Amino acid sequence: MGRERELKEFVAVSQDRRCRGFLVCGAAGVGKSRLAEECVEWAAASGFRVGRATASAAAAAVPLGAIAHLLPAGVDLADPVAGFAAVAERLAAGREDRLRVLFVDDLHWLDSSSAVLLRQLMDAGAVQLLGTVRTGEPYGEAVAALTGGDAVRRVDLGVLNSARIGELLAAALGRPVARHTVHELTAASGGNVLYLRELVLGALAAGDLTEDGEIWQLREGRLSGTARLAEVIGARLTGVGLAGRTVLELLALCEPLPLADAESVAAPHTVAALEGAGLIRVAQDRRRTSVSLAHPLYGEVLRAGVPVLRRRALLLDQAARTEARGARRRGDPLRIATWRLAATGTADPALLTRAAVLARHSHDYAQAVALLQAVPEDHHTTATRSMLGDAFFEMGRWADAEKVLARADRLADGERETLAVALVRTTNLLWSKAPSPRRSPPTTRLWPGSPTRWIAANSRSTRVSCGSWPGCPPRG
Repeated sequence: MGRERELKEFVAVSQDRRCRGFLVCGAAGVGKSRLAEECVEWAAASGFRVGRATASAAAAAVPLGAIAHLLPAGVDLADPVAGFAAVAERLAAGREDRLRVLFVDDLHWLDSSSAVLLRQLMDAGAVQLLGTVRTGEPYGEAVAALTGGDAVRRVDLGVLNSARIGELLAAALGRPVARHTVHELTAASGGNVLYLRELVLGALAAGDLTEDGEIWQLREGRLSGTARLAEVIGARLTGVGLAGRTVLELLALCEPLPLADAESVAAPHTVAALEGAGLIRVAQDRRRTSVSLAHPLYGEVLRAGVPVLRRRALLLDQAARTEARGARRRGDPLRIATWRLAATGTADPALLTRAAVLARHSHDYAQAVALLQAVPEDHHTTATRSMLGDAFFEMGRWADAEKVLARADRLADGERETLAVALVRTTNLLWSKAPSPRRSPPTTRLWPGSPTRWIAANSRSTRVSCGSWPGCPPRG
């Protein structure tokens, strides 16, 4: 209702090969996801291949966590540069029918690695992006690059006016609505469609919105405005029963999930009842059926009410279910690591290291630091400590970088590792102007035939004198 112009604009964009993306932007609850779903239905009916992904805070904790299930099988991402290029080439070359439309809900939550890969796919013409973005939410430079440029069209959704709300209420309720009721609901919701929906459903459940056979009317003074929205949503969520509440809490922490996982904690009819109540959304992508919450605001309310120990139990149980299934999907190992890290503060060290490499490659230094700091000390190597120090340096945390790199220098095995750490450490010290540990300047032969390196460790500067050999960085 009231989004005809935006839908026509998407139709025009999807038929323009020069356009690489279409963004639906707006505040929480204005109907971004609903409009995007309508666009997806039109694209599928028009013969476009459609893919779906949902970005979330949980998925953003691991590189490629949001879109891992969309990547072609057999692509090795151990080398991010070659892997990213291979994915783009595979999707672009294997396109027998029309362009693939990729719908990413809550794009502002997308991790940097996913954003970099999606931008490459868009530039290669392999996908056309359809995304929703909540205005006012911060996002990284990679997502900004993904959503910028003339090849990406943006529409901003506003709230509905009173006339449109009156039409919407009459269509939803099946009968006309009294003018004073339309006025009260418009004022209470502020024209926000989600707020309006929750207020109407809450009023119906409480018996405050009734009809006499001809017209719907709201009892006077029964709505107090948008300040009660959290209570209305909370009231709806508490009426689903214990089994339904478990499904909702699990989705709030781990969404999206396979339908089988949701039905493993509650009976199928309970999950179906949640869908019928509009609390969850079920999406079909070829043979896979996934379940997610109907709106991010539900997740915010649910996560705020989950106790710490229950949160831990839900995350660990879901990780165990995925492992018992064999963790066959591409994104399963990353999700398991995320859930275990959130529940216990630890995860498989090898998986954390691989995720940190991807995060570092995407210049997501904060994420790389978080992942590497979760690696147990006895699993760290000179390479991982050097990577952690480099990430600290890029974030401007020079004192932390020096602390990590000094330890890496002490534990380095061989001249090659010593030199690798020294190059990162020298750069960090030059930028931070931090004094080095006081010790006698050592003279070390790097390998036969190479120049001698001097480190003035007892001064405020560090100098490296090096000649020209393969891989040597420029002087300075």
